[in-house]
Amino acid sequence: MFIGESACTEAIIDLLRPSDSTVYFVSGHGEYDPESHHHITGASAIAQEIARNGAAIRTINLAQSPAIPEDCDALVVAGPRTLFTAAEVDAVSAYLDNGGKAMVLLDDPYAGGLSALLERWGLRVANPPGPQHLPVRISTTTFAEHPATRRLANVMAAFSNPCVIETLATGPVAGRRDKPVVSPLVFIPPPDPMLTALTAPEPLQAIAAAAELGASARARESAKLVVCGDSDFIANAMTQRGFQGNTLFFLSSLEWLLGSRIRAISESAANVALDPGISPVGGWRGLAWRTAVAIPLAILAFGLAVMAPLFRRL
Repeated sequence: MFIGESACTEAIIDLLRPSDSTVYFVSGHGEYDPESHHHITGASAIAQEIARNGAAIRTINLAQSPAIPEDCDALVVAGPRTLFTAAEVDAVSAYLDNGGKAMVLLDDPYAGGLSALLERWGLRVANPPGPQHLPVRISTTTFAEHPATRRLANVMAAFSNPCVIETLATGPVAGRRDKPVVSPLVFIPPPDPMLTALTAPEPLQAIAAAAELGASARARESAKLVVCGDSDFIANAMTQRGFQGNTLFFLSSLEWLLGSRIRAISESAANVALDPGISPVGGWRGLAWRTAVAIPLAILAFGLAVMAPLFRRL
């Protein structure tokens, strides 16, 4: 839907306040394209939201430009389908070691060949829970208390068969004495309590996590990294079909990476992505069970109780 007043207001804001940060999307490995409007492979909707929040969008092919530009305020690796070369991995690693900010979205533990780099930062991408051959869409409202998710209370985001992100105990990065601080961000919610009341609760599994390394003499700013076990959540197919929580999660993570150099996300935008009060994993199944079985049985029991005196008289 085209909303003229909103579009004009945003255009005026863009004229008065030019973009003060630049986000680069890596290309050349089958990643989601921020310039493409394609339903499946494009990520133009999320790119428009980034621009609306005050950041310029660029793409970079590391095979053609081995050095990441100096004006790169955040680097996004959005679902690579082929492997990075050793030189490309070294470029990303050097960028982070020098205080860079990056968001890496992977659909497979070995996607892009970036596992060794991520493990240096205390994050490991593991296989998705459950049968991997079955397409599973998981929606969640369970976010950790972290600056990257502070705006996401009661917001629901949807992911497509996400991988688990494990946090590791790691040593110093880039020859420094300090270690990255790792924190989970998004969890797979527990099953519906009505269905698992007799079982012991299992620990929550994270599907997104963050790592941060403080500033140093070589890096004037803190290096920050967000890793998510799914890239499909930023596709046009997801963001343009009512999953506003996906956009809010991406923008919230980007806001943490960039700090004050991106406009605050509108609190009113979260109203369309609120938690409906049903567990995203087993809640709908539990609701169907109650509707199809529990409620009819309750009505039957009530009817039998009402008819019981009549049966006694007969």
